[in-house]
Amino acid sequence: MRALRKRICSAKVEVNGCVIIKSGQCFLFLVCAVEGDTKIKFELFARKIAKLRVLRDGQGKMAESITDIGGEALMGSHLTFFSDLGCGNRPGFSRTAPSNVGCNRYKRFSTPQAEEEISLQTSKFGANMALGLVNDTPVAMWMASHDWNNATKGP
Repeated sequence: MRALRKRICSAKVEVNGCVIIKSGQCFLFLVCAVEGDTKIKFELFARKIAKLRVLRDGQGKMAESITDIGGEALMGSHLTFFSDLGCGNRPGFSRTAPSNVGCNRYKRFSTPQAEEEISLQTSKFGANMALGLVNDTPVAMWMASHDWNNATKGP
């Protein structure tokens, strides 16, 4: 799995011209399931995201997690994060999980977030979405499940 985590001031997601998600300050997660990711690894990944300390504390330092503040998150699927640009001029997507597997992983991602008491809004898996957001820079982080060698131990 690969995800981009962005700290944002506001965001909205539209599908077929209708706003399906609208939020103020929160985190945005764009997530791509990869062939070979396990359910356990996906759940551990979701828990890691909930506990990353990248929110400002009272002194302006990145010391708080979304769990610490009872924060909100938005999540969208993003197939192109594992595109292969090695041959030719057209990207390949053979490393991404098949659609049915990706959809199941995407749905499971929200379960650990609920256990951590995080308000999570999810977009429609596989939909052609229009995403509007205002970044709260400088926080944007790539995360990848293959960075952790032992899926049972976790991040």
